[in-house]
Amino acid sequence: MTFKKKVIEEISGYELIHSDIVIIPGFRGSKLVDEKSKRPGWISLHTPFLPNSKESIDLPLHITKHEHDRLIPGGIVQKVAWFKFYENLVNHLDDLSKFRERKLKKEEKKLKKKQEYVEELPPSSSSSTSSTTSLNDTNINRQFKLHKFSYDWRRTNEASTEVFIEFLQNIYNNNGNKKIYIIAHSNGGLISLSALHQKPHLIGGIIFAGTPFNGAPGIFGNLRHGISLLFNKRLQDDASHFALRTVFTLMPRKLDAFKDSNDLSKNVNVDYFDIEEWKKSDWSLVINEDNPRYDELGNRQERIDYLQRTLESAKRFFKSLEKPSENFEYPPLCTLVSNNHITNGGYPMDNFDGRHSILFDRVIAVNGDSAVPYERTKLPQGIPFETVFSENSHGSLLEDLEAVGKALQVIFKKR
Repeated sequence: MTFKKKVIEEISGYELIHSDIVIIPGFRGSKLVDEKSKRPGWISLHTPFLPNSKESIDLPLHITKHEHDRLIPGGIVQKVAWFKFYENLVNHLDDLSKFRERKLKKEEKKLKKKQEYVEELPPSSSSSTSSTTSLNDTNINRQFKLHKFSYDWRRTNEASTEVFIEFLQNIYNNNGNKKIYIIAHSNGGLISLSALHQKPHLIGGIIFAGTPFNGAPGIFGNLRHGISLLFNKRLQDDASHFALRTVFTLMPRKLDAFKDSNDLSKNVNVDYFDIEEWKKSDWSLVINEDNPRYDELGNRQERIDYLQRTLESAKRFFKSLEKPSENFEYPPLCTLVSNNHITNGGYPMDNFDGRHSILFDRVIAVNGDSAVPYERTKLPQGIPFETVFSENSHGSLLEDLEAVGKALQVIFKKR
């Protein structure tokens, strides 16, 4: 049985087809387009194949929250080259949304004819009230609609959460005040949990696919060395990563990213949310005077001030992920995860004269989805959830349609 048929015939019993569903992608999972020309800033089709091409997506360091920038969110990155992230899921749910729309239009036509017939009858024969109510119920209470939320992942998660809440509130205001269901990938899950804690009346359930609730230690490697995208090594270099506010929210909030190089069973007691630790370290060459490109990067104090603001924002955001109160009532929550891929679980660290040095060439391998260790996908303490496993790696978790179907059953069966 195909996923599409499974959704229509089986999961409909859990009221999926009467609901609004929002898909929110992960870090780098939203397109960025030029506000005026609508040309892609992130990501054009040819860039991953050009080794020396570099699109300028850096957000000016002075921007703290919602200040204007020429690039704006412009949809979800469903695939890059032959790598699919959300394509099949979006297509299937779009098909279901259209299927329901066609069906409701047919029902609406029938009800309209019935209403016209009833209105022609003498007043004593019947009343048109029930027919009118049924028509309204069809339009609002029985619809299914897929919404795709894209956001500017260069900004802080605090800022993105504010925009996401506005997006959800608008849906809620126009769907008869029905709770909304969310399918969230990676960093999108962090934003969704923060939104749930702030506006619980908007959300009926969430699927968290590969969400790093306690960070992804590999992000330190990205900050130090950058990463390549297919053949392109310049697009996401270390300077670009430094300007991406979301990156710092992906650092483990429990300060357990580093182990003693002499005893890997022990954590190194270093606060990587402290600006003073960054200033004396080589964790990012962007603020390090030994960087041969140092003079190209502009005012060092401006970079330090930016980093301090961003680290403080990350700490505030982490607090919004914690259970607000003992009596807080959660909707159904489900994590969709993998634990059969080699994943960066952290790094050994040395300490020389008070300067903590990350041993980037000695990655600590653990089980996970290739980007997020399995143990770090568990929700913060006290928050109830169920888990569905997938064999897919991090980027393609939502392409495992069978696993997504099982996760949908989890969040709808509890209604």
